[in-house]
Amino acid sequence: MTTPTRRSVQARAVRTTRTSWTVVVTGSAAEGGDRTTGTFTAHGSAVDVDILVDETRELAALWLAVRPEDIDVRLVIDIPDDARRRWAAATRPDLPDEEARVEQRRIARELGAAGYTASALAVAFDVSRSRAARLLRVDAIALARDVTEAATRAIDGSAVDDHGADERALDERVAGDRVTDLQGDAQ
Repeated sequence: MTTPTRRSVQARAVRTTRTSWTVVVTGSAAEGGDRTTGTFTAHGSAVDVDILVDETRELAALWLAVRPEDIDVRLVIDIPDDARRRWAAATRPDLPDEEARVEQRRIARELGAAGYTASALAVAFDVSRSRAARLLRVDAIALARDVTEAATRAIDGSAVDDHGADERALDERVAGDRVTDLQGDAQ
């Protein structure tokens, strides 16, 4: 009895809507390379990377007429080009740590709002799942402090000159934006 040869496929997952992925599966270079083996769409807000890999493995096994355990899957999460460029810029070694963290959180949260899960971001950015989850998590204490400070400045600045009125209006907008962010993240 011969041992079956492992087959490799690459899958590119594209977030087509907030609740669905379209996955294009191609064979390995040894098996024709860029030949599309198949395409499927996965629906549901809970569709995660592990599920995409499992479904890719199952379908590739059917298409290639081998057992699922003989399939190696390399999943690539497709993210918008702008986010990929910004991430590359935010991970440069010459960038100050705090500035890098702020930009990485901003990018992750934008993608999270578009339906990307922590595990999808982990694959897309080649970071651990816990790191991706931390990027998505709101720093509630810092957010509460910023909202409180902005609200206090807005209330205390009632008897200021025109320049102070502009700052007070900005503080009110910042406070409102932060509260909206917090409410959105709580949902």
